[in-house]
Amino acid sequence: MADSSLSRTQWVDIVPPESVTTALDGGVATLITIAMIALATGIYWWRRRPRQKARRVIRGIGSANALTDEQRKTGCHVIAQQLGLAFGAGRLASIRFDGSHQTKWDAFLRKLDRNRFSPLPPSAEDLAQLQEQAIHWLGRR
Repeated sequence: MADSSLSRTQWVDIVPPESVTTALDGGVATLITIAMIALATGIYWWRRRPRQKARRVIRGIGSANALTDEQRKTGCHVIAQQLGLAFGAGRLASIRFDGSHQTKWDAFLRKLDRNRFSPLPPSAEDLAQLQEQAIHWLGRR
């Protein structure tokens, strides 16, 4: 029979070791959190990437003053093409913004189309404004 003197010793106060599964729960939760943040960051970066590329191409059109008439005309087409690629839209008119931004977007598109399809090439000032506005629109949404 067991002696009750065991209860009077210091062995009774020993705390059992922590279970391995509870020790891992905090680490697993931390790893899952880090993985989710990395995944969200990767998706955000991947979705923004076409816009960054479009900005580089639009900026790369060059200084409007140094371009020939044909290059300025082509520059308008490049702006439209890059905006379509960046927003993932086949038609620029199908892109929607909130509130008053939509009316400004529509005005920008009318100016872009007027310069793209005009028999005369756009002026250097018009092309420079279109480049600046296109880069501005790429930052929206």
